[in-house]
Amino acid sequence: MEAASPGTVAPGPSLAGAFPDNPFVRRLVDFALARGIRFEASPYPEQWLYHPGRRAILVWPPDLRQQTLTFLVLILAHELGHARDFDRRPYLSQLLRRRPDPRLQHAVERSAFVGGFELLKQLQVPVSLSQYVAGILPPMDREVHRVLSRRLCCLLDRRASAGGAATAAEPGGPAPAHPPAARPAPHPPTPDVPPAAA
Repeated sequence: MEAASPGTVAPGPSLAGAFPDNPFVRRLVDFALARGIRFEASPYPEQWLYHPGRRAILVWPPDLRQQTLTFLVLILAHELGHARDFDRRPYLSQLLRRRPDPRLQHAVERSAFVGGFELLKQLQVPVSLSQYVAGILPPMDREVHRVLSRRLCCLLDRRASAGGAATAAEPGGPAPAHPPAARPAPHPPTPDVPPAAA
């Protein structure tokens, strides 16, 4: 679940067709393929990695037969989160190679988890925030939950200020991040979000 160093693994045949027949898994695989991301066998036992130099997700093949669909959806989302990050910040690969700083590696992993969940929402894959973070080991699970909870609050605030309150009952609407009584103080407005009327 981390970025592989470019040049450490030789390319192999594509595994895109080896994923189970499931519409949500297929949605993620198709999303990757449409962006030129390949699926190759990982030489590292039980490890999935994103290789930015080859634009490949390295898959542990036994997982395609032995793991649950939920596991496959979550790990695909996470690795695609890495792909998004390396596309947006191409310098990141060199930085990780030159300075193997555990804090930077931790930030890269957190960003991939956050981006993975955002991708699931974008592709309308029905995974709740609690289901998503249940698949992440501590303490990263709490960090990802905290970041995504804040983003979901902002999303709900934006939808409410754009013409009506968004509710969990609204078709396609996100579930509230936490009960209204437990809502934190409002976040300061950001440049792209106008302050809500009092």
